[in-house]
Amino acid sequence: MKNKIICAIFILLIFGFTLFDLFTPDREFSEWENRTLTQAPTLTLKTLASGEFGKQYESYITDQFVLRDTFVKAKFLSDMALGKRDSGGVYVTDNSLYSVQPDPEYKIIDKNMGAMASFAERTGLSSYLTVVPSSTYIYRDSLPPFAPVIDEKEIFYYIGKNIKGVNFVDVTDKMHESRANYNYFRTDHHWTADGALIGYNAFLNALGKESLTKDSFSVIQISDDFVGTLSSKSGALGIEKDILQRFDRGNVLDVEIWNGVESNSYESIYFDEYLDKKDKYSYYLGTNQPIVRIKTDAQGGRLLAFKDSYAHIMTPMMLGDWSEIVLVDLRYVRERIDVLLERVTGLKPSEFDVALFLYSTETFTTQDNMIWIK
Repeated sequence: MKNKIICAIFILLIFGFTLFDLFTPDREFSEWENRTLTQAPTLTLKTLASGEFGKQYESYITDQFVLRDTFVKAKFLSDMALGKRDSGGVYVTDNSLYSVQPDPEYKIIDKNMGAMASFAERTGLSSYLTVVPSSTYIYRDSLPPFAPVIDEKEIFYYIGKNIKGVNFVDVTDKMHESRANYNYFRTDHHWTADGALIGYNAFLNALGKESLTKDSFSVIQISDDFVGTLSSKSGALGIEKDILQRFDRGNVLDVEIWNGVESNSYESIYFDEYLDKKDKYSYYLGTNQPIVRIKTDAQGGRLLAFKDSYAHIMTPMMLGDWSEIVLVDLRYVRERIDVLLERVTGLKPSEFDVALFLYSTETFTTQDNMIWIK
C-alpha cells in the first residue's frame, strides 16, 4: 500500500509539472541567467531526418522547464552538500566564483590571427591585439584543490610568437602583479573597471602614450549589488555582491547603435534602466550589438575596435583620447566588414587611424568570427 501511495504521488508530480509546463508561456530571456532562452523549434522533414529537431527540442525543454531558476539554485546546494566545488561549469570558493575554461582550439587561434594579418595588410592600419586572461588563470592558486586550469600563458606565448602584422599586447603579467586589487568581479567573468584600466594603459603604452591613473578620471560608483553571470550559471549563494564603477573622461557628442536592422541615436553610452535589473553590466553600452559608433569632443583620431563584451567597461576610459570610436562585435556580423562599415557609418576601414582587437581568452580561442574582416 505504501509503495502504491509513493508511486501515485510521483505520477501526480510528473503530471502536474507537465501540465504546468504546457500552460506556462515560454520565456524569451532569463534575467537570472542573463541569456536568451531556446524557443520552440519548427518541425520540418529536413530537421527531423537530420536529428537536428531532436537536439533543438531537447534544448528547448531544458530552457523552458518550469521553475528552472529555482532548480539551478537547488542544484548548487546539492552539489555543495556532496562536497563538490564546481557547479554549472563554475568553480566555487568562499569569496569568489571562477569559470571552468574550455580547452583552446589552436586551429581557431590560427584562423583568427590569419584574418587579422590580412586585415592589417590590406587596410594599412596600425593594429593591436589584447587577449584578456581569465580570472580563473590569474587566481589559479585560489581554486579548489586539484581543479584543472588551462595554461593561458602558454596560449599567449603561442600568439606572440606566431602573430603577423599585428602588435600583441600581453597584459597577463600586469594582471598577475596586481592580483591583490579588485581587478575581476567575484560573481561575473568580466574584469572590473580597475582591471580594464590596466588593459587600456597597456594599449596606450603600445601606442607610445603615457599611462593614466585613477586621478585621470571622475570615478563614480553606480552599484554595490551587482550579481553576475557566474552566480547565475552556478546558482551559487552567499558570495559577496560586486561593485560597479565608471571611469569618466571626455565627453560624448553622439552615440549611434546599429542593432542589425536599423541605427538608433543616444546621448550617452550609459543605460540607467539596467541598474534596476539583474544584468547590471549592460549599463555600459547596453546589450551586445553589432556596431556602436561614438563621437566625442576629443582631438584624437578614429579608433576601430573589434571586441566582445570585455570592451564595454573600458569604453568610458577611451573617450578622452579619440574623436571617434567604432566598436564592432563580429559575433553578430554576417557581412564583409568593409561593406558593412561603409553602409552603416559611411566610413571605410582605411579611414581609421588605429585598429584594436580586444577579446577574452575564451572568445579568441574558441570562436572563429573573423572571417568577415579578411
